[in-house]
Amino acid sequence: MLEIAWGPDLRLESQMQQLGCPFDIRTIPLSRVDLEWTKNNQARLGDIRVHEHLVEDYAVGLQNKDTFPRTAVIPLTTGKFGGVSGLHRFYGVRKVAQDDNTLPSRVRIPVYVILDQREWVRELLIRSPNRHHGQRQPADEALRHCLQMIADHKRPVDEMALHFQLKPSVIQTALDAERARGLLAAANVDHYEQIGLPTMRELARLYDQPNALVKVGHLCATFGLSAKATHDIIREILADTRKASVARIVKRYETLFTKSLEVQDASEEKGKVVRTKTVTNPFTNPLLAFVRALDRGNAGNAFVTLPLVSENPKLEFEALEERWKYICKRFKPMMALAKKQVAANKTSSAMGTSRKAPPSNPKLMK
Repeated sequence: MLEIAWGPDLRLESQMQQLGCPFDIRTIPLSRVDLEWTKNNQARLGDIRVHEHLVEDYAVGLQNKDTFPRTAVIPLTTGKFGGVSGLHRFYGVRKVAQDDNTLPSRVRIPVYVILDQREWVRELLIRSPNRHHGQRQPADEALRHCLQMIADHKRPVDEMALHFQLKPSVIQTALDAERARGLLAAANVDHYEQIGLPTMRELARLYDQPNALVKVGHLCATFGLSAKATHDIIREILADTRKASVARIVKRYETLFTKSLEVQDASEEKGKVVRTKTVTNPFTNPLLAFVRALDRGNAGNAFVTLPLVSENPKLEFEALEERWKYICKRFKPMMALAKKQVAANKTSSAMGTSRKAPPSNPKLMK
């Protein structure tokens, strides 16, 4: 008979004790484990349920008599057992049995049999101990499991934070983001599903103001706003307690973002700026950033006659657009003169002549 070394799963035992979950340790034949049910339980979030390379690694370890933690199962109505944890361990044992020409019914493995009848406890034990294919469960996957538990079973945030080893604030922020996403879906906001999680978390700050949330969400979906740009808009809305001002603020930002797109389109036609897919903020437009730097760098020169604009970017945007037109107009004759000078230099070089040195100043010679 095939012999495999098994040891306790101390973390799982500790969690079952915390939950007050009764269990037994039994030895059952591998043939009584429903591998298809185990493969499709809630712990598997990805499309690939069984990783063959991991099964191979486990099989080698089992053949070398490495000690593996016991798996956990729950009784099914079919008379078999469904695996709560250890999918790849079950497949590894089956491969070793096949290589050894041993029937699954003759391979006996010790398991934890969970006797608790509470549905949420069973599901929690399926979702939380999963090691992400042999490794520690990553935080993003743990968060998804946690949110699903809260949605399906209305469990407290603090309790789920303990079992999934997450901060309660992280869970609460993610819950708020999901609620904000639900409001956008209910309001039929176009392309709301393209809004990223960081931006959605910012939108969640407006959860108590559904109208404002939908309006800003429409801006985010239309212009692909970053979380920082969304944060700036929401901060201004929260600072103004008047309800009528929300529409005014949103309208102003919509105008600014539209102008930003127009400036980028015009620049792209001239081959000056490559337009990016996402417009994050009109105040960080590459063209306008250049104008701002040029304007400030030459503030003391004679050809810059307009006053410096405000440091407030919301007021600065339209002024910078006008400033750009002014600078282009002012530099146009200077650029034409420079081109003529370059052409003259090339002609002189081609004829083998050099430019005469400028006459010396006798006053400077003294």
